[in-house]
Amino acid sequence: MWNLATEPAHYNGIVAMMRLREELREYVSQINAQAAQIVGMAVHELATNAVKHGAFATETGKLRLTWGRVGDAVAIVWTETGFTPPQDFHRRGFGTTVMENMVGRALGSDVVREMRADGIEWRMMIPLASLDPDSSLNGSEAPASDPPTGAVQN
Repeated sequence: MWNLATEPAHYNGIVAMMRLREELREYVSQINAQAAQIVGMAVHELATNAVKHGAFATETGKLRLTWGRVGDAVAIVWTETGFTPPQDFHRRGFGTTVMENMVGRALGSDVVREMRADGIEWRMMIPLASLDPDSSLNGSEAPASDPPTGAVQN
């Protein structure tokens, strides 16, 4: 279990993106600039929200970030536990907009947010074609497969 609760939010986002970038090299040798920017912004937004409202806002909070290849896509699962979600968790804030519009629409990804009694989980299925440096990301469609239902082991 990876827990950076004692580090600043921007550090969490940077470390998560660097680790993810290294692991994605297993699936594609390079990532196009737009996809890297979108995934980086999404990880940064998740880390910032974890500090303000989620797992990093409590002493007992934990973050589990997992990823792996599922068919022709990369599944990324961000799971925060050890905190009680706010009462207004159904509200659609900036973070949800970033995840759905940028990761979902721009990368043709399936994005799922699941609130739980002890935290939150975000699941993303990003088509490998959306990460390809030769991809313009124009006109890409969401993959037909369902997002993962649990953590993907690396």
